[in-house]
Amino acid sequence: MEISTTHLPARWQLILSIARKDIITILNHPYHLISLFVPLFVSLVFLVLMPALSSSDTIRVLIYDKGSSKLPDQLALLEDMEIERVGTATAVLEQLTGDAVAGIVLPSGFDTAVSNGRSPELTIYLNSEARSSSIAKFQRFFVEETAALRDPAPAVQLNWEAHQPGGNEMVPFSIEKFLFTTMALLTTGVVTCSTLPHLLHEEKENGTLHALLSSPATQADILMGKGISTFTLTMIVILVVSLLNQGFVGSWSITLTAIMLTTLFMIGLGLLLGLLMHKNQVKAAASIAVLVITMPSWFSATSIESLAPVTRLILRLIPTQYMVEALNHSLNGRSWAASGSSLLILLTWTVGIYLVLVWHLRRTGLQ
Repeated sequence: MEISTTHLPARWQLILSIARKDIITILNHPYHLISLFVPLFVSLVFLVLMPALSSSDTIRVLIYDKGSSKLPDQLALLEDMEIERVGTATAVLEQLTGDAVAGIVLPSGFDTAVSNGRSPELTIYLNSEARSSSIAKFQRFFVEETAALRDPAPAVQLNWEAHQPGGNEMVPFSIEKFLFTTMALLTTGVVTCSTLPHLLHEEKENGTLHALLSSPATQADILMGKGISTFTLTMIVILVVSLLNQGFVGSWSITLTAIMLTTLFMIGLGLLLGLLMHKNQVKAAASIAVLVITMPSWFSATSIESLAPVTRLILRLIPTQYMVEALNHSLNGRSWAASGSSLLILLTWTVGIYLVLVWHLRRTGLQ
């Protein structure tokens, strides 16, 4: 992978040269190469399986439209979509039983709000008794249809509520959002926490690190080069994972910001593990780190408030929980205001890990 450094200051030429060397090293290492392709392979498997599981489903949707919106007619044009209009908002929930998959109450002035860029909220009720494949298919179709309306801000802020006929509301499950969140978190963890500690120890063993320290490159230059290399590879894999798992639906700018902040945090954590751990400890430490940081994605399909207090406390102490919360907001088209607190906490964790890294580096150095 060529990185042009012709017109850059000498220091940045040196940093990008280190980054290019590290990218080549990673791509030539079978272990790291397999790690890069695991999220892509899993995404491709589900991309093939999901249409096969839901290809025969007919999606019956109940709609009460207060203001003659065009959205019901747009949905009716989709393959396997059956739209049934009802007379009242109450009738939507009353009739959301049997083979009905979803119910929508469209407020008056909905189309006007969308065209004026006001991003109105829209609650969609899902029948918890319907087939999960039908629900997943409807969610995919609906998100894609509303995504086509954006220009470029979120056209609609979606609230999904699972309705249990005769009972209480439940939190809906979306396999595609769950898969994207899990794959994004797994990618950032594997490419950074697993790769960076190994790079540092390999270079200590083969003398490359000593040679770099004897060059005009500073310790900060070397670590920045390694950070840039893993950041670049992570973003490339995340891009492909996003294309395969609908990562660009909703507020994609929030999604990108959350993933970039998380990747930067993971880079700092990976470098810190490489500096703190001995070679025989690195593999175990990296594995534990990846396991812990991916834990919040296991609960991404449910509301954290519905979990036990101890589970909520544990998740709140894991920085990547705030990436999961930001992605849940962004994939449903929520605004920056809704995601702001999660992104701010994630930024705080990121700054904190680099402050610890700088402090440790000043005390002990790279060797």
